[in-house]
Amino acid sequence: MNPILLLLTLFFQAGDEAMVITDQAEHRVVLMLVPSGQVLRDWRAADIPEAHRKWFRNPSEAKLSRDCNFILTCASGGGAAIIRIRDGKTMWYDSVGGNPHSIDIAPGLPLPYRKFNGGQTM
Repeated sequence: MNPILLLLTLFFQAGDEAMVITDQAEHRVVLMLVPSGQVLRDWRAADIPEAHRKWFRNPSEAKLSRDCNFILTCASGGGAAIIRIRDGKTMWYDSVGGNPHSIDIAPGLPLPYRKFNGGQTM
C-alpha cells in the first residue's frame, strides 16, 4: 500500500474524506479532512525564497498527483509548484507567467504545467 494513503487512512475519522483546497484569502494550499476540518498539510510557499513567494498569491488550483505523493498547485501570480505531502517540502517550483489554471505531471514530458494564454494552451 502507498505509505501516504496509509498515513491518510490513519488520520481519517468516520465519514471524513481528504480534500485539497486553495485558500486565496491566506495565499495557501490546504490538505484537510472534511467534514472534521482537521488540517493535514498547510503550504504557504514558506520554503521558497521571499522574492518568489509573490508568484503564489491567489492559488487557483491544487490537486493530488496520480500517485498521491504530491500536491500540484498553480496560482494567479504565475507560479506553479509540486509539494511533497509527506513533509510539505516544495520539490519544484517556477514562474510560468501569465495566469496558469492547471498543472499536471505527464509521463516523459519535462514541463509539468499547462497554461492558457490568449487562446493557446502552452
